Amino acid sequence: KKMTKTICVDLDGTLVRSDLLHECFLQAIRLAPATAFSALLRLREGKAAFKRSLTEKVGSLISIEHLPFNEDVIDYLKGERARGCRIELVSGSDQMLVDRVAEHLCLFDAGYGSDGRRNLSGAAKAAFLRRRHPQGFVYVGGDRADLAPWMAADEAVCVNTAPGLLRELRSRC
Repeated sequence: KKMTKTICVDLDGTLVRSDLLHECFLQAIRLAPATAFSALLRLREGKAAFKRSLTEKVGSLISIEHLPFNEDVIDYLKGERARGCRIELVSGSDQMLVDRVAEHLCLFDAGYGSDGRRNLSGAAKAAFLRRRHPQGFVYVGGDRADLAPWMAADEAVCVNTAPGLLRELRSRC
């Protein structure tokens, strides 16, 4: 039986040409600076707690339909889905925002994000993906935080990646 290829795509800076943590923080500063400050205090508990705090306070105000989506990435994912691939959204953004993006695009088989305790980024994301996909996966990302997931993947797809990072990735795998 042929295994279905799984494509895991990052959200911030890859699927979307911005960062949802920055969007939430700017929204908090604009609407209620005290909210932004109280969220910053949660950094003592870790980045995932900070993200969850901001998302709970202002995440619902983020207009998902108006995010600057990368249409080239969306077209790529639609093409891969048409070929029978499984598509997953895997992001360091908070799970509540990942769910909203996934629901809006109707393109993903699953979506995974930071949960208030675990920050699903870098090495933690790579370990999560290796556990979840021992048969292998393709990782679509764009920046230095994606280096560990790219290296854990069977195939790396690079989106708007700086030339120096591309050279480093090529030299490592």
